[in-house]
Amino acid sequence: MGRIAIEGMKFYAHHGYYHDERKLGNHFGVDVYVDTDFRQAAESDALESTINYEGIWAMAKQVMEERSYLIEHVAWNLYRAVTDRFPEITYCKVRVTKMHPPLQGEVARTFVELDSHSMENGGSPVLGQQASKKAE
Repeated sequence: MGRIAIEGMKFYAHHGYYHDERKLGNHFGVDVYVDTDFRQAAESDALESTINYEGIWAMAKQVMEERSYLIEHVAWNLYRAVTDRFPEITYCKVRVTKMHPPLQGEVARTFVELDSHSMENGGSPVLGQQASKKAE
């Protein structure tokens, strides 16, 4: 078992509750972490034996291009895209960060983060091998 991460993806997107946020846009950061068994890829040095993080980047780009009011919704859409596309994942964490949100004081960033554990507690399906562990 191991972790594959793609951190610091940067996007300019039009997410936000307020009209100006949706019109003007803002800078966002996205991080995705997935746990999977990549022993075969480690031994064979074959890309098709692992989760290609280029695919995760493409999913993040697509989700960030779809306008949303809430970054919670953005994170959820990316989480579902990644976990649906790669059923072999046993754990997934997604963080979406909004840089310099329009608040009445100086704030560097806000973020939402969700992962397989929080989704499990919220009634969402458990991923991969965790499902069999839960059933035991």
